[in-house]
Amino acid sequence: MPRCLQFAIICCFSLFIQVGATRAAEKQLIRQSIEKAVPYIIKEGNSWIESKDCTSCHRTSFMTWSLAAAADVGVEVDGAELEELRVWSRADLNKLNEEDQKPAATRNLECVSHILWAERQLFTPRKDHSTRATFLKYVIEGQQEGGLWKANGQLPLQRRDKNETALVSSMWHALALGTSPDTAAQDARKKAMVPITKAAPGTSTEALMLRILLADQSQDKKQTAHWVSELKSRQRDDGSWDWVGETGSDPMATGMAVYAFSSVGLPDNDSAILKAVDFLLVHQADNGSWETTTGTKKKAQGKPVETSIYWGTCWSVIGLTAVLEEK
Repeated sequence: MPRCLQFAIICCFSLFIQVGATRAAEKQLIRQSIEKAVPYIIKEGNSWIESKDCTSCHRTSFMTWSLAAAADVGVEVDGAELEELRVWSRADLNKLNEEDQKPAATRNLECVSHILWAERQLFTPRKDHSTRATFLKYVIEGQQEGGLWKANGQLPLQRRDKNETALVSSMWHALALGTSPDTAAQDARKKAMVPITKAAPGTSTEALMLRILLADQSQDKKQTAHWVSELKSRQRDDGSWDWVGETGSDPMATGMAVYAFSSVGLPDNDSAILKAVDFLLVHQADNGSWETTTGTKKKAQGKPVETSIYWGTCWSVIGLTAVLEEK
């Protein structure tokens, strides 16, 4: 073998080793970041439950989702505590309201759909398929004649267009319905996708994330690629995304974008993912949280608030764990 060819092969192999070592080091940093966030998620999540005694659309469902995701990539999470939290939150959603004697879930359908989506791979092997059937029933019964759903709870108070907020809620429900092969669920999803497809793309990162997930769930490669490209085009120079419009670099939106890209199979060395991960690693606070750029509600007046910080921290973890998962 010519010496020049030998030298080229050695250089390429050396570069391969260096790149591999760099990626391994970054993944270790990602894991350490998740480990740092877990105590915050548990502490502040339990504090919410103790003081509010409710699941809420932005709290307990994301608490269980982010902690389970962390456990799935090998981060230490108390399994018994997580299971206890799961059982409590499901029971709380099925609890009847004193006013109208309807399940609490009917006023918090988004939480139901978050659970159905986040645990889509857990329901079958677990012994809680009846929970899935009950939750799907709530979602189906909440669908309006035109195919969409109303935004529940305090979501209409968010600092984005009310129609987009309702559309985002509807996309979450369509995504949840798509986790089930049941005819009723599939029929409701098909009905929802008609107005969803016709609606404007939306200005929030959450809306584009859901477009990507729905297109992938529908096995529409062309639309998936289109929405991935659209979301990438909105990435800021520092690697982040705005939560809605041009509100500034936001960890919650960035976690959503990373989750969407990883969920549809983009490699962890994709340039958009690399830049986003670097942003999240740099902007994590000492207590393990990520401070969102602005509060999601209008009354927050553009200032970070505790609820959006918690929501954003859970999303940051969900995004980072998705990078570590085997594709």
